[in-house]
Amino acid sequence: MKTGRDASRAAVTLDIHGKNGAIYPVEYSLVLKDDVWKLRNVVINGINIGLQFKSQFGFYMQKHRNDIDSVIEAWRVDG
Repeated sequence: MKTGRDASRAAVTLDIHGKNGAIYPVEYSLVLKDDVWKLRNVVINGINIGLQFKSQFGFYMQKHRNDIDSVIEAWRVDG
């Protein structure tokens, strides 16, 4: 785990080996809150899961005119 200058943030990198021999790099970003490490983001094989979620959420917010209850219901139905 790398913490760098800010001891309240860390990154963990690893490689996942597929059965077909492919290697998938994964990076976990963590933040220390209230003495507990919490997951902040995951990047899998170059795909930023946090940005994907943000993009999808933004799409639903726009589609449902910023009505969070409609967004949650649509996510449940579509997801």
